[in-house]
Amino acid sequence: MPQTAFFDLDDTLLVGDSDVAWGRYLVTKGLVSPEPYTSQQQQFDVAYRQGILDMETYLTFVCSHLAEIPSDIRDSALHDFTQVVARDMIKPAGQQQLKVHREQGDTIVLITATLLELAAPIAKLMGIQSVIASQCAWEDNTLTGRPKGLPCYQAGKVARATQYFSDCGVLAEEGFATSIFYSDSVNDVPLLEHVAMPKVVDPDPALASIAADRGWPVIHWT
Repeated sequence: MPQTAFFDLDDTLLVGDSDVAWGRYLVTKGLVSPEPYTSQQQQFDVAYRQGILDMETYLTFVCSHLAEIPSDIRDSALHDFTQVVARDMIKPAGQQQLKVHREQGDTIVLITATLLELAAPIAKLMGIQSVIASQCAWEDNTLTGRPKGLPCYQAGKVARATQYFSDCGVLAEEGFATSIFYSDSVNDVPLLEHVAMPKVVDPDPALASIAADRGWPVIHWT
């Protein structure tokens, strides 16, 4: 029976964090000032890995900087980043698992706290068509510099996955009952608890401990 296979992005399908890599790219290309951007992003990354990140504050930080870049330069930078930087971050073993699910006829969904503007091109690179991600607000085809809607983070991932099933005409209970979720992060415990088949991939220490306690399978792709 076909299943829904949810995949986290950063540190799961990718080696490292695309948000952090994108920040380094912006600094290297002179699209943002090195400081205070770099130190602020480092603080956000530490908070994320500790499971205490204020996602609204972080998304406002990312969206505001993205909006300050002229649209033509931003589009070119996102394309270049995806093709040059993100491509080299992709885990081959993760790509093999995507292939397995495609051959089984499963529905593959990328679900990530990363902004849609950054995640969607990376998903396309990996052949993933369905993406659930955090979003920036747009008005009249222009970025406002503010986040939009519920962040796809922690319990927000469960809510966004629930909405995904609803949009597909599937009862959430039935959808989760035939779903798999691959993730590395303790921030994803809420969604791992909701799916029928949690798959822990290259976990952070906190998630590794929880997985051991609950008997969740641990997979190593690096």
